[in-house]
Amino acid sequence: MSCSPSGHPSPVPAGRLSSPADPDAAPLPMTPGRAGRELVHALAGVPVAVVGLLHLLVMLLSASWSTALVGLPMLAAGVRGSRALGALNLGLARRLLGVRTPAPAPFRPRPGLLGWCASALGDNEGWRATAYLLVKPLTALLALGTAAGFWGGGLLLLTFQDLGPLSVEHPHVLLRLVAGLVLLALAPWALRAALLPEQLLARTLLGPTKTSARIDHLEAPGPVWPRTPR
Repeated sequence: MSCSPSGHPSPVPAGRLSSPADPDAAPLPMTPGRAGRELVHALAGVPVAVVGLLHLLVMLLSASWSTALVGLPMLAAGVRGSRALGALNLGLARRLLGVRTPAPAPFRPRPGLLGWCASALGDNEGWRATAYLLVKPLTALLALGTAAGFWGGGLLLLTFQDLGPLSVEHPHVLLRLVAGLVLLALAPWALRAALLPEQLLARTLLGPTKTSARIDHLEAPGPVWPRTPR
């Protein structure tokens, strides 16, 4: 631990104690609750992705009207909307998938309408969130397809109505039961693997950039040391 010139120990930044944005952090153990949260994320991913696609469609229309007076403000509002949807997706990834990425730097608009539009159109985090919304449907479909194939397929094999009695004359019944149990046993691990692209996408595009993190660190108030009585 280092010391300040006054002899007091220097505080250690929070990121040194626990690096929430560290992608190499140890994975969380597989538990029933953990598997359930990952399944919820896989089921909710496609509806959230559809909302993002509709938002991108509105942004595309706004860009086509950029020559009009209302076009640029609408596009700026679309970038701000992308940032809000990105925050929603990051919150879901943090709560349901255990992603340790912190929130990006807050939006700092310039004064006035023109300043606000210029700040929004130049918002790096907003455009990165827009790129996330563009790729999100691919990762959402991958997770949903894996959940349907393993969880859904396993339950379907176990609850198939026309199974027939378990006997030597019906070996397919035992094979279906075994296959269903195997799919259900592998389902949590297969879904976790299918969610890795989503976690990587969230860490890469929804977290703070190095530049914004450095600016926040420089703008953060320094520690106030207590005065030593003489």
